[in-house]
Amino acid sequence: FRAERIRLTLTETGEELVFAKPEPQYPRWSGSIYETASGARTLTVEIRNYLPCEREDRATYPITVTIRLDGRELQGCGREF
Repeated sequence: FRAERIRLTLTETGEELVFAKPEPQYPRWSGSIYETASGARTLTVEIRNYLPCEREDRATYPITVTIRLDGRELQGCGREF
């Protein structure tokens, strides 16, 4: 079940959103893109394997993730699905 879904929890409301996990798109840069929708909500997840990510506590991770939810963009550290 979990391998076929993308689950996203919104920190400000605690709302949990569940999207079908599509086949990834492979752009020219090293990484993957997932575009999906659930009802009226749209989600794009860009996983950039080549772009290191540094958190506020100075911890560094090898992957940067950009999420676009209904046009709102969020960026942070992440990992491959």
